[in-house]
Amino acid sequence: MSAKTVAIIGCGVSGITALKSCLEQGLDATCYEMHDNIGGTWYYTKHIRDEQGPGIYDFLITNTSREMMRFSDFHFPQNTPVFPQHQDVHNYLCEYAQHFNLFSHIQFNTKVLSLNKSPTYDTTGRWIIQTTKSDSKSADDIDTKEYDNVIISTGFQRHPFIPDIEGLSDFKGTYTHSQTFKNGDPYKDKRVLVIGEFMMGNFNMYPSFLCAMPNSALDVSVGIAESAEQVYLSVGAGCWVCPRNAEGIPIDTLIHRRVWKLFPAFLNRIMRRVSEANFNHTEFCIRPARGPIHYTGTVNDDLGSRIASGKIKVVSGTVKFLPNGAKLDDGTEIQDIDAIIFATGFRPDHSLLGQEHVMNAYKRVFPIDLPKHSLALVGMLGSNTPTGPVSEMQSRIAAMTFAGKHRLPERKIMQADNERWEKIKTDYYGPKKLLWPTLRLMDEIAEEIGVRPHFSNVFWKSPTVALQIVFGPAFSAHYRLQGDGATKEAVNDCLKAWKLTTQGAKLRKLPPLQKDRFSLPVPPFYHLMLFTIIVFCMAILIVA
Repeated sequence: MSAKTVAIIGCGVSGITALKSCLEQGLDATCYEMHDNIGGTWYYTKHIRDEQGPGIYDFLITNTSREMMRFSDFHFPQNTPVFPQHQDVHNYLCEYAQHFNLFSHIQFNTKVLSLNKSPTYDTTGRWIIQTTKSDSKSADDIDTKEYDNVIISTGFQRHPFIPDIEGLSDFKGTYTHSQTFKNGDPYKDKRVLVIGEFMMGNFNMYPSFLCAMPNSALDVSVGIAESAEQVYLSVGAGCWVCPRNAEGIPIDTLIHRRVWKLFPAFLNRIMRRVSEANFNHTEFCIRPARGPIHYTGTVNDDLGSRIASGKIKVVSGTVKFLPNGAKLDDGTEIQDIDAIIFATGFRPDHSLLGQEHVMNAYKRVFPIDLPKHSLALVGMLGSNTPTGPVSEMQSRIAAMTFAGKHRLPERKIMQADNERWEKIKTDYYGPKKLLWPTLRLMDEIAEEIGVRPHFSNVFWKSPTVALQIVFGPAFSAHYRLQGDGATKEAVNDCLKAWKLTTQGAKLRKLPPLQKDRFSLPVPPFYHLMLFTIIVFCMAILIVA
């Protein structure tokens, strides 16, 4: 019996791990990529490609650390920095594809024109895909193929969104979207207004299906501050800004831990403390109304110093443009503006499937309304954790379902689960954002397919790793400890993860640290809080 065929649309971070997962399950997979290289957003080019989605600026550095963003069974090279640059991420994706022999299954420069149900769909669940070469100028140059299964991994954010604010057509300066931003050179000696209101939570101005890109407004503002005469950052409702490192460790290794699900108030307090240590959010007029856990993870190391130096001025939301300026929602006006940069996110592209199916999907993977579960979505959500591990987990449940190794629940159970998730998301982020608390989502998917690590099972392999699973950073290697796809190296990978996180920064041999009788060791704040939580949990276990 021949293997089932799978068409994967898009070969960015989500598409590449979807392809690998399908091949791992013995499926006959083909990936269609409309550009000439893999990587999606991480494929840097000097000019924006057609339908690229978010762009990459010259100085972009990830806001997640290498061990938190990597796939579960493939390491970054040892010399990779703690926070990789954009070229490091793309090189990693290429090495991943090379290691798992994925390139031979990818059709580059091939655009998918349409996706339709086969005439036999009601019995077979098959799909018909029409493609053409990206550079083709002939309407007749169309290839039609039929597949047993389809995975859409084209990315959640596709089309730049510029809000329809009154007076924009009358503005005499230039305006653009942050997608096209590369560096600050074009803004030398200019007065620039950066609009980041949607990312900051000013929901009323924007369609509810949009997803924020919070870091772009801050990165762009900082990136042009040295060359511009003055930068105004319009933040609307405000935001919390964390540094990349806090208490001596990468901020994401502190925030993304399973224990915080039980103690969200502690996490909220830690994130606020870390943000305020970065700079005083109240004095710099950027603090929002709610605590940090209700917003997207906004990370920037330099914003505070630029605000303190006056190079960046934080202002309220923009409600109207003037010929040479803007009117803010607090009634004040900014004059003599030369350029506007909109860092206001992207519109998703639902042209292949339809918004109603994308929005109503079980675990954000399987559209519930489709009669046959032969189509899956991967990476089509806003994530509050690194994208790679989330897409990998979604890919694993999709591939196992297509291969017949996993059976989805009944439709009414999936619908009830989706409604439960809508309430969870609303409690976290409000009704107008498509953000998901994705560590919780990954654990639920992992539980369903039998790969979620449990303390009791892992303890006998390694007590240290068992404690790390509960109280330590949620490394992706945890999902290779047991079940389908488990590896012998997983325990060692988890043990080495802390060391590997900072491996790329260890170039200098340190001298012995001399004792200083005038100093006392003071444990980091979060260590004290975590110790308190551990003692509390142990006390409950003993009493029980």
